[in-house]
Amino acid sequence: MLLVWFNLCLTYCLDFCTINTDTIYIDRSNINIYTYTRNNKIKRNINGEKLGNFILRWTQKQLGTAKLDDNTVGSLIKGIIGRIIQHIAMTTFPIPPSLRVSLQRLRGVKIGKNVFMGFSCCLDPVRPDLITIEDWVSLAGMVTILTHSEPTQPIREILGEEGNKIAPVVIKRGAWVAVNCVVLPGVTIGENSIIAAGSVVTKDISPYSIAGGVPAKVIKVIERKDKEKGEK
Repeated sequence: MLLVWFNLCLTYCLDFCTINTDTIYIDRSNINIYTYTRNNKIKRNINGEKLGNFILRWTQKQLGTAKLDDNTVGSLIKGIIGRIIQHIAMTTFPIPPSLRVSLQRLRGVKIGKNVFMGFSCCLDPVRPDLITIEDWVSLAGMVTILTHSEPTQPIREILGEEGNKIAPVVIKRGAWVAVNCVVLPGVTIGENSIIAAGSVVTKDISPYSIAGGVPAKVIKVIERKDKEKGEK
């Protein structure tokens, strides 16, 4: 996609300079452009690897102290498309929750059946593939789920790899994550648990529990009415 865009830009520039493009050949390592004037045919070669490195360096500069996790132009483009899809899924416009779910699946999030997803839910922009949401889960509005955490560049230089955390998040069957919650990397929310509004979940939550606070702690164990009916 990027090479196609670059191709069009080159063609436009060449036409603007009154040099007509005869043939353009693109492969992974080089871009060969054959142009001709009235008297001469000229071959121009652009190294694709150098172009890719330039794009990555330019993108890193735009991020400030944040680290660019993409090491190829292809993964960079994929990440940009994923962020665009996420932006659509997060809209406050009244679209069906099932559409929000479908859009997040396109990004690589593993989502089960009958999942509800409210507006402005932000699922990790870098590693959505590390998120698993099982059947019958409900994510109310403005829920944030993160699977990676990286500090500023000075702290990365001090701590090295210890400063980075990349870990999966699993939300088990039937769990309910209320509005404005944050779920941090490496957390598993147990089956049929409830996370109170505004909580920050930093550790695993056991099944059939009500948890809340910053950081979230188990407040109450849910009494299973279905189990009582079975015993009767």
